[in-house]
Amino acid sequence: MTATSAPFLTLLLPPLRAALLALVLPPRRLLSGRLHAVLALVSLGAALGLVHLVLDGATPTWGPTDLFRVDALSALLAVCIAFVTTLVGAPRSRPRA
Repeated sequence: MTATSAPFLTLLLPPLRAALLALVLPPRRLLSGRLHAVLALVSLGAALGLVHLVLDGATPTWGPTDLFRVDALSALLAVCIAFVTTLVGAPRSRPRA
C-alpha cells in the first residue's frame, strides 16, 4: 500500500461498512442511520484529502499498474458525491403528526 492509496481506501471503505452495518443491525434503524452519517463524514474527509493532494500537484494512483488515477475533475466529483451522501445521511427532525 502506497501513501497515495490511503485516500482511495478511506473513500471506499466507509460506505461498504455502513452497508454491512445496515445488514447486521436491521431492527436498530436509528443506530444504523447515525453510523452511516458518521461514516459519510469520513468519506467526505477522504474526498477533501484527494483534492488537497491534487492541488499540491500530486497524481494519486491506486490499483494494479496504477490503473486508477485522480485528476482535478475526478477529485471535484468525489467531493460532490461525498457531500451529497453526507447530506442524505444527516440526521433530520421528523414533522409531528
